Amino acid sequence: MHLIEQIHIRIRLSTNIHRGVELSAEHPTWDEVEKHFRNHPKRLLVAQTMVKNGISVRDDSLYANEIKVPFTSIAKAANVDRRSVIITIEEIKRIPSLKFFFKYLRSEVTPRESGLFSGPGIVEISVANASQAGILAKITSEIARSGISIRYLVAQTSEFNPSPPLIFQPASSIPKQLLETIGKIEGVVSVTTYRKFKNET
Repeated sequence: MHLIEQIHIRIRLSTNIHRGVELSAEHPTWDEVEKHFRNHPKRLLVAQTMVKNGISVRDDSLYANEIKVPFTSIAKAANVDRRSVIITIEEIKRIPSLKFFFKYLRSEVTPRESGLFSGPGIVEISVANASQAGILAKITSEIARSGISIRYLVAQTSEFNPSPPLIFQPASSIPKQLLETIGKIEGVVSVTTYRKFKNET
């Protein structure tokens, strides 16, 4: 199998949607959720904070996977008052499409965190415009030409970040020359490497 076909791209769409859930055209996208809250800036901030952190709404509570999250924690993270969080949650519970969307959100650890404890570390590539056609293909093609395999790759969407990074964990150390080549690709702003943490205990 070609290297690029082996790459597992996890889009943290506004969807940290749980893997086991089968979506259909009837289920809302982030664009639809954003449109719903567009005229209520504080509620939109709450919704964005929940999606970015994979916070779901189940029954009358908020959860990060199986851990219950206080409303005050979301309010602080979104820089809004607690009442704005309560109003947002009540609206989510009242509207079936929003209720479905937020019920199945899940948080996850990306290679940026886990990759620092195993393998040769990770590489983070910042781009000027995430919607630029072909930029991901150009980057992965350069890596493929070098003969380096990729253990894990995350391409983040840009709803909440004007310059979302591409994060990947290589199976072996990447030569400096390859990093420089990637850095010269049109649209790439920077290439940063993070080496593995050492266990000092």
